[in-house]
Amino acid sequence: MAQTTIEQFATEMKMPSGALLEQLAAAGVAGKKQGDKLSEQDKTRLLDYLRKQHGGLEAEEEDHAHAQVDDRDQGRRQRRARTHDPGRGAQEARFRQA
Repeated sequence: MAQTTIEQFATEMKMPSGALLEQLAAAGVAGKKQGDKLSEQDKTRLLDYLRKQHGGLEAEEEDHAHAQVDDRDQGRRQRRARTHDPGRGAQEARFRQA
């Protein structure tokens, strides 16, 4: 597992390293300073913190939201299937040709 320094990660994120250090501290990644290395766990903690700060849905809530949309779509498809009369379109086409 490769670790990157705070400066490298800040450059990668296109932000000043001081701002990154502030965000890390707010996310609960304590005791970091210029030149320290960031683990994948530190990055994950920062990402989780930023998602919560910016109103992102948690993975479980996201899955629930997708399931609700899928249920609505399935209901629409079922209603269309019940109300669709394949013979009706053929009859209308014959009247238009005449």
